[in-house]
Amino acid sequence: MTKQNYVALKELHEAEITEAKKALAWARLNYIDQMSVFALGDRITITRPETSGYRLAHKEPDKQVIIPETIRHAFVYGYDTDSDNDIVYLVKKCKKNGTPSLQSDYYSKDRDILCLDELPW
Repeated sequence: MTKQNYVALKELHEAEITEAKKALAWARLNYIDQMSVFALGDRITITRPETSGYRLAHKEPDKQVIIPETIRHAFVYGYDTDSDNDIVYLVKKCKKNGTPSLQSDYYSKDRDILCLDELPW
């Protein structure tokens, strides 16, 4: 194989890879558009239900404690997909006056419940 043949074959494969990446990105965006529950800019409520756990820095480390339910508000500013191909919402914290903060908020898709916020501000 000569150098010109190698370069031509390399360019051909790189073009195929680029086309495959573009098709995958288009499919990902199409999937997110069709399957997302919340639109960009929606205000949502993130609820973590009451659970029980153990306090590590306590006199009785084997004693089980109740962790109360927490509710917080956030704004959806983007979408992503995780390794399980589930849609993950990128959210920003909500200030006390109801406007979006610059600080990101995080949630657990296993423990937290997301729902559209119906409260007017």
